[in-house]
Amino acid sequence: MTSLRTFNLVTAIALVGACNPALAQGTPPSNGAEVSKLAEIIVTARQREESSQDVPVSIISLSGAQLQLSHLDLAAEIVPSIPNMQLQFLNPRQAAFSIRGLGSNPASEGLENSVGLYLDGVYISRPGMLTSNFDDVEQLTVLRGPQGTLFGKNTTAGALIVNTRKPERAFKSDVEISAGRFGLTQIHANVTGPFSATLSGRMSAFYTGRDGTVENRFNGAILNNLNKVGARGQLYFQTNDLLSLRLIADFAHQQENANAEVLVDPGLTLANGSARPNNIFVRSARFGYTPKFDPFARQVNINQPQVIETTQAGASLEANWSLNGYTLTSISAWRRWEYLPTNDLDSLPLDILHAAGSNIWDRQLSEEIRIASPINRRLDFVAGLFWYRQQLEAATVPGSTYGADAAKFFSQPNLILPAYALEGLTGNTQAHAAIDSYALFGQGSWHINDRWVLAAGMRSNWDRKEAIVSRTRSGGSVLSVTDRFFAAATAARNQLVPGNATADNKSSGNTLSGSLSLTYRPTDTLLLYGSLARGVKAAGLNTVILPVGADPLVKPEIVLNAELGVKSRWLGDRMRLNFNLFWANIDNYQTTVRNPVLIASYLANAKSARTRGAELEVSWLVLDGLQLNTAIAYNDATYTSFHAAPCGIEWAGIATSCDLTGQPISGAPRWSGSVRGEYTRALANNLRGFGGVEYTYKSSNFFNGTNSSYSLIDGYGLLNMHMGVGSSSGRWQVSLWAKNLLNKDYFMARTAELGALNSGYVPGTVGDPRSYGVSLRVRL
Repeated sequence: MTSLRTFNLVTAIALVGACNPALAQGTPPSNGAEVSKLAEIIVTARQREESSQDVPVSIISLSGAQLQLSHLDLAAEIVPSIPNMQLQFLNPRQAAFSIRGLGSNPASEGLENSVGLYLDGVYISRPGMLTSNFDDVEQLTVLRGPQGTLFGKNTTAGALIVNTRKPERAFKSDVEISAGRFGLTQIHANVTGPFSATLSGRMSAFYTGRDGTVENRFNGAILNNLNKVGARGQLYFQTNDLLSLRLIADFAHQQENANAEVLVDPGLTLANGSARPNNIFVRSARFGYTPKFDPFARQVNINQPQVIETTQAGASLEANWSLNGYTLTSISAWRRWEYLPTNDLDSLPLDILHAAGSNIWDRQLSEEIRIASPINRRLDFVAGLFWYRQQLEAATVPGSTYGADAAKFFSQPNLILPAYALEGLTGNTQAHAAIDSYALFGQGSWHINDRWVLAAGMRSNWDRKEAIVSRTRSGGSVLSVTDRFFAAATAARNQLVPGNATADNKSSGNTLSGSLSLTYRPTDTLLLYGSLARGVKAAGLNTVILPVGADPLVKPEIVLNAELGVKSRWLGDRMRLNFNLFWANIDNYQTTVRNPVLIASYLANAKSARTRGAELEVSWLVLDGLQLNTAIAYNDATYTSFHAAPCGIEWAGIATSCDLTGQPISGAPRWSGSVRGEYTRALANNLRGFGGVEYTYKSSNFFNGTNSSYSLIDGYGLLNMHMGVGSSSGRWQVSLWAKNLLNKDYFMARTAELGALNSGYVPGTVGDPRSYGVSLRVRL
């Protein structure tokens, strides 16, 4: 509540100032110069360059310059600045972007993203591909609500579009070096310029290294460090205004002792108020060990490696032909992503589970061809074809191998199993998934007159998917039927490591999306719009062996979205105020359920859900050099029918299924917002000073789809600041910056799930503490 009050107070101050004409007119520029206009924000939301104020869509856009000033490089740092957008992140595999509450399904290789992710026009299949550094970014744009009639791949919740800087005709080079707390060392470098009259190039590279923020008491190691490196090369060929070619190749790698989860809560109390039997303290006492639940001490006690390694690479060729005002575009792309983890799955110093994880190898090919008519005609349109192929391999490595302490840990108090009951037992699951997708899409606009525009669009998408899964069990001692522990040990083995099995699941079908919008411009500074959209997210497949009776097919998710909005300019375009209301009904919401008997998670559908709310953005250029931006979002995202839902850990032994109807969708805070101010001013001796502050806030939300009370993340706000000085020509710049300036303790994840350990304790991920540093940028 304190954070919410702080956010409301800061927002109120900003809005009162923004909406007070007396203040707006009565504050002259400090240097006596005429106050200029807000910079125009150009977006490609409809596959052509337009002012964001002319597009009847809820849009948030952040420039690369803004991200650079604030020293924001990671998705987890950027997303809080975008109200109604969330990133649930445990590691690069278990990551999910969501917009307006839709899309929070981490680690679901069998599902598409609800939020369409695009890098330089190329569809990105896995969210982990965008969790490395954002480097050399020109613009980051978020479109909220279904956008499927303008994109070849699913965007039922919205789209995140990242555009990097293009090669330029003038020679330029920049180097930025940063140093900061926790041993941060960071380098960003880029160079661009012409090779000939028709050919230009650009090369950018980055390195980020930082010590960890979590101590491992077991061996003194410091975990959750950063170690990322990457590069991007581009060639841009343009003969004249008729033809251009852009070739991009990129590579990035990270190898970190990262994603260690602290112990958050022992989970001692069940839903009926009784104490959890055989809880974590009872189990660990068998080894003379008492776990410590003090998450913000930032300590873990684990005896297995905690390492992740990711590698990604890609190449794309974009061609644009201009013919009599029509533009024909082709984007051909290839990408690969590898995720190789080694994790301590039990978060304890006991020999329960050896280091394990799930390796992922992802390959994708795509081709998009579209044509755009000339703009500002009575009728204009964009239409295209899209083809996409994905090959994905997943394998547990080395699998869930149980150690010498496993049997005693899993035992019931009245029967302690000997070590050989589980020691050496290994489970291994491998999956191969193949996806082919074809789409025909288009959207046209009828300019009825100078004030009214009617737009309609459609997308037909055909998908074919197959997932081949195999599960094997190996290792462990041979049990004798004469052993008095035979029955109990066999039951434990069958529950923790089920026997060999295979599955071959297939799905194919066609889905239709559509949109209809009406735009009215009563004045040149005011835009009113209303829209209806039907977005469809293709069927999904489980990539695990399912319990008997579970359906391997996940039905398509259908979103019906209605939106009313206004975009306006005030005070001679020194102020922009955008506001919208939205309402979406979702059928067959794709989510994760859990079998409490077999301790297995798999993908399924909630019958229906709903999101509704409002979004407000205000930008005000108070005077030359001083700009305030406020963005606030309210979102009521709930399940409207989810009767056979999974239960939280507090229901263990009480219920095997729960009713989440009327409950919030996980990963969907009701309130979110940001307030940002930026000031720049000319100083003496051809110097320029600048500074900025940003406060972001989101209210409480459940991290797990079970809505367990133990997974509830309290609301919190973060304050970031920066200030600096540089030459007026931009040749050099020195800045000081701080993130989480108030050193707020907060959780990024609370994984309250009844996993294999089934003892109710809750691990989680804490956000970074206060960090600060200095950056020097030089233009050569």
